[in-house]
Amino acid sequence: MSSPENWQWTWAIIAVFFFVCEILTPGSFVCMTLGIGAVAAAFAAAFGMRTEVQWGTFAFVAVFSLFAVRGLTRKMDRKRDPFPGEGVGANRLYGRLGIVTEEIPGKPEGFGMVKIGSQLWRGRSEGWQRVAEGETVGVVDVEGVTLIVRPVSSDHENTLPFFSFQEEKEH
Repeated sequence: MSSPENWQWTWAIIAVFFFVCEILTPGSFVCMTLGIGAVAAAFAAAFGMRTEVQWGTFAFVAVFSLFAVRGLTRKMDRKRDPFPGEGVGANRLYGRLGIVTEEIPGKPEGFGMVKIGSQLWRGRSEGWQRVAEGETVGVVDVEGVTLIVRPVSSDHENTLPFFSFQEEKEH
């Protein structure tokens, strides 16, 4: 296994493993950075570098890419952004208002549908309370692709600031 050509294919297989692992565990980007390191090590092996150099390349590139994507992971994990709509993915919906299109039953296994803008999202209520179809709700949290919502009362006594969803218009 000391031949650089053997190591080249070994690193390529390791890279594929880490990229598949990243697809199965989205959001952390740790497996992706290890995959990038493995690709770099495969290139080092392709150029005939010694095994020690390949391992050093793998470690350096993996750590460097981990710090490079750190800002992206922070942005994706930011749920309670003071400026709603600036998160990534479903987290951009925190603080938005929506309409319940399918009743949310008041039980732990009960989910309904919430429409925000033109998109339909799976939703459950905060505290597992029943929310009738047609009620206005505000997004208080996001768990995966499920919105955790709270009914918005007409007297606006809710503690969180909710913002109505406005479609971005191109200028």
